[in-house]
Amino acid sequence: MDYKYIFTTIIFFFIVFNSVYAQKIDYSLPPPIKITPDDEVDLNDEFILEFISYPISVSYTSILTLADRKVLSLPILMEEENLPIKSSAKLMDPLRWESKGYITGIGRSSIWFMEKNREMLYSILIDIDNFPNSIGIGYLSVIRLTDDIYKWILRGPNDELLYVVRGEKIVLDESVGSSTFISLEDQEDVKSHHDFLWKDLPPNKFVMFTR
Repeated sequence: MDYKYIFTTIIFFFIVFNSVYAQKIDYSLPPPIKITPDDEVDLNDEFILEFISYPISVSYTSILTLADRKVLSLPILMEEENLPIKSSAKLMDPLRWESKGYITGIGRSSIWFMEKNREMLYSILIDIDNFPNSIGIGYLSVIRLTDDIYKWILRGPNDELLYVVRGEKIVLDESVGSSTFISLEDQEDVKSHHDFLWKDLPPNKFVMFTR
């Protein structure tokens, strides 16, 4: 019997269990699992490290409150040919960033005009409460269910389903596209269809809602 393998497996599940339990207790965003190549990997010229990148708008970064914790929100941009509003944002060539070498236009479609039942990545949330030991990450997406009802989904960097909640859009000023969201009182349908970790988090403590 390979006791070393059994011991390693137990330790791994213990770490995962504690990580999940901690997320349930203090609603901290989980850090990504760091994968490092083992000693047998030949790091030659053909070695490729794959990762996922997202276009974000630094100028529209904001601080949001998630369960009384402050998190940094990095809005996601997308390539759009016909934006509903005028935008000067461009996709920048990393090798020409000092000269502002723009190569194509990007912007952000308003969630007011989303197709129904289609999910869109809204922003990346950064939790720095545990810095420098770890940085938590959350992917916030939205699905438009009806004209005014939206479902918000928060996932962790390791595919954890952290939170799902429904809210109603309240238009504040249509001339400038200003709106806010309030959570629906009845969330039982969401809880019955989604197995997420933060079932005890009150909807009014979620980042997108004013109440």
